Amino acid sequence: MTLDVTEQKRAVAIFKESEQRFRLMNAVAVFVGVLTFGRLWGVWGLLLGVPVLAAIKAVSDRVDDFKAISELLGD
Repeated sequence: MTLDVTEQKRAVAIFKESEQRFRLMNAVAVFVGVLTFGRLWGVWGLLLGVPVLAAIKAVSDRVDDFKAISELLGD
């Protein structure tokens, strides 16, 4: 499978944006979240813990009622 130049640039932009979002998350909250998801779902929880937490943070950033969760997960 080959990617043309525009697809490669788009993929790099998406990766950089998601990487910046993960950096803005609190390390302790991510660690506790991964441990919790790992305890609940096993290996799948360890693999999917950070993306789930990032999705929760993205939603809580945009919903005013969830600002406390956003501050908890934020750095």
